[in-house]
Amino acid sequence: MANIHLCHCPYSAANLAPDGVAVASTTFDPSAPPSNANDGSDETHQQINRSCFVSQAEIDPWWRLDLGGLFDISTIELLRRTDSGGEDLNLLEIRIGISLENNGNNNPRCAVVPVSISVKMTFHCNQKKVRYVNIFRPGSASMIQLCEVKVFAATPITGVNVALGGVAAASSQYDFNHRPSVAIDGKPYSDDTYGSCYSSLTESNPWWRLDMRGPHDILSIEVLRRTECCSHVVNGAEIRIGNSLENNGNNNPRCAVLTVTSNAIMTFNCNHMQGRYVNIILPRVNTDLHLCEVKVYTTTQLTGANVAPRGIPTLSSAPASVENSEHMAIDELPGPTDNLETCASVALQDNPWWQLDLRSIYRITAVSILSSGDCCSEQLNGAEVRIGLSKDLTNQRCAIISVSEGEQKYNYQCGIMDGRFVHVYLPGLQKTLTVCEVEVYGTLLENVALRGLAFHSSSSLENSVASEVIDGNRSSTCIVANEQPGPWVTVDLLVPYSVTAVQLAYSADCCYSYDVRVDGTSCEVISSSSYSLVTLDCGGIVGRYVTVIHHDVAPPLCEVEVYSTLENLQNSFPQLPPPHVKDYCSDVSCSRDYILIPDEPKTWFEAQSYCREKHADLATINDVQDMYRVMEKMGNYSDFWIGLYEDVATWRWSLSGYYGESEAEFRNWGAGEPNLESATQDCAGIQHTGEWRDLQCDLLNFFLCLDGRTGALKSKILVETAMNWSDAHSYCRKHHTDLLSVRNQAENQEVQSMVPEGKLAWIGLFQDSWKWSDGSYSSFRYLSQEQPLLGEGPNCAHVYDRKWNVRSCDTKSMFLCYTFKKKTIVSLSADFDMSDPAVQQQIVSQLEAKMRNMGITDFKINWKMSGQQKQPKQPPIELTC
Repeated sequence: MANIHLCHCPYSAANLAPDGVAVASTTFDPSAPPSNANDGSDETHQQINRSCFVSQAEIDPWWRLDLGGLFDISTIELLRRTDSGGEDLNLLEIRIGISLENNGNNNPRCAVVPVSISVKMTFHCNQKKVRYVNIFRPGSASMIQLCEVKVFAATPITGVNVALGGVAAASSQYDFNHRPSVAIDGKPYSDDTYGSCYSSLTESNPWWRLDMRGPHDILSIEVLRRTECCSHVVNGAEIRIGNSLENNGNNNPRCAVLTVTSNAIMTFNCNHMQGRYVNIILPRVNTDLHLCEVKVYTTTQLTGANVAPRGIPTLSSAPASVENSEHMAIDELPGPTDNLETCASVALQDNPWWQLDLRSIYRITAVSILSSGDCCSEQLNGAEVRIGLSKDLTNQRCAIISVSEGEQKYNYQCGIMDGRFVHVYLPGLQKTLTVCEVEVYGTLLENVALRGLAFHSSSSLENSVASEVIDGNRSSTCIVANEQPGPWVTVDLLVPYSVTAVQLAYSADCCYSYDVRVDGTSCEVISSSSYSLVTLDCGGIVGRYVTVIHHDVAPPLCEVEVYSTLENLQNSFPQLPPPHVKDYCSDVSCSRDYILIPDEPKTWFEAQSYCREKHADLATINDVQDMYRVMEKMGNYSDFWIGLYEDVATWRWSLSGYYGESEAEFRNWGAGEPNLESATQDCAGIQHTGEWRDLQCDLLNFFLCLDGRTGALKSKILVETAMNWSDAHSYCRKHHTDLLSVRNQAENQEVQSMVPEGKLAWIGLFQDSWKWSDGSYSSFRYLSQEQPLLGEGPNCAHVYDRKWNVRSCDTKSMFLCYTFKKKTIVSLSADFDMSDPAVQQQIVSQLEAKMRNMGITDFKINWKMSGQQKQPKQPPIELTC
């Protein structure tokens, strides 16, 4: 579901809605037609202005907007009726997509309108290729009253130097003063005496790399070389752009080769090359690399609204005057260009700053700064834009402002930066900082705690319901502890997440002693300007359970918010139909489906035989999305077998179908290996000597990928970025084929030569005792942390109370199969004209009745004409079941 914000928010993108066509399920009367809701009017009083749409009271009412084409949608804004009936907007669903199935109401859901008194509501959908926008209320008889719908497309900012917000690295550095970051410090000096040029050591193939924190569409790159010496050293250096870190990013596609001329600044057109990393490598032995400044200009998308007006601004000291308070920078009034009437300004002091507290965690994509024009624009020159979770100035830098003559507004793309605080900071002694307007573009990260369940130490918390800390209300619903120290609250997120930050909302400011843990790992405490709202940086800890422990007597805790940027999906590859299953399609037009068998209890092995005979196999669950689909099938049933079973722990390769006779069993363990010194040493790595070791899977190592798309000589790739085995496995599957399998001694000798001396690299061998019935390699697990004591087996997995548990396979239970939807094409011939819509509808109705009589209810019928209009014979009909 999309994030929901209730506020007044301006947009630089055009409103697409007035150009669209609106229809609805019903209309209450001619004065309230569907077109009223996209007429561009902000009037909300229907009785006076007749500017709102009103439906009749009916089951499942809906309103739909046809945009007339495909658009990338950023945000949707709704206006509520104010004279009466405003509550009829509460709990409506916003659905957007390209399908007209069920009148468009089956498209993906962007948001649910909250129960609120706000007239204007903004929803961030950020979805590509949208044609239809539906406002829909499923369920009981009700009305829809809607005064205006605004639909905003993503809008581009072009020509932005994103290098200033990036992170620089290099193969080496001559000394601290010549470190990689000085090449993106924004200083235009080509003379190294100013201390603003990067220099490597003398070495073979020196390189410099810029990480822009996210993929960009790159227009051009500008390189400033040294002029006081070494001017020709960079001649022949290559600029490479891409998303890969293979060979430290130097294997990415090439944009240009540097050719030194009399101009110190060299500009290269990269023709919209896509990538996160920009490398400059000098492919030469015994040489050094010198760069004074690198600028990367991109075109990018604004994927959100200006969220700055939602925040709380502060200044480092008292404003220069009452008219220049901190709020002037987010008043949405650009003001005149030659005075400070609508600007925030700090009087003369050391290192002045302006701060914005957004009060929630946002994924910020861009920042726009408006200077004061001809009057005092130099008071912004050299200021830094910093974004992060901390209220101090240690957050990451998005940009350094370089004021140009004739320019007043400066736009900066920040890549992927997550934060609560935005600072505009001017370093230096006795400076005056003046900021006229700050716009912050981004989207609110989802508070995934709202998806979960909450528990608390009931012995310490009186008359409190744990769910009140995840109800989305920071003030009115709180849990209160008694006077005993040590109470705790746990939020079960139901699935593992990569947790970026946790926020705790208390009923009042105070000084609290607490510990916040994600699956046992503590988060860092971040200082906050308001102790009633505390932000903790969890740094991407992956876990399912977030626990808040108060060491002393707990104050009233009102809300626990958990912000995540990445769901911990272990396997993103859907299982394909097995070869023995005939007449089933395997392309994207068909999908796997789950079938629950509730009324024939069987042991696990009996259920396996049943599923293989009647369908495909017992259910394999590849990822969290699959698990959600399983939960939908459960209904009121809470205990059934799935296809996971316990077997003998064996070493096996993550890649299947790649081996000749006995090649899958090849091993080259070192002396005494595998030694299994630890119970978690379930992953294998290869040393530069060629010997294999069993290791703990969470260690960080280089790794080897197999790229099956290339020839044999180029199919093995060493990635010199340390990751744990699981992350390395995901990386190889995403960018190549899989982690490398070593099939024989010759390959082992080839691979060992790729591993640097003293290093170790992951390969695709791992040990596992759990296997899926259909032989798939999904490593996704959803096991409950509390498992019963088991006998010697055999043991199998079942879903119980929405989690996986383990028990004896001999237990009789209902079970879950999976199958693949079948696609059949039926050709019909007749002597009459079957292009007649009435004839087509009659044939389709008869086919539908026939299918239902056969007990088949989950199907679609699509009619396609052969194109031979003169002889309308054999138009095919596709049946997908």
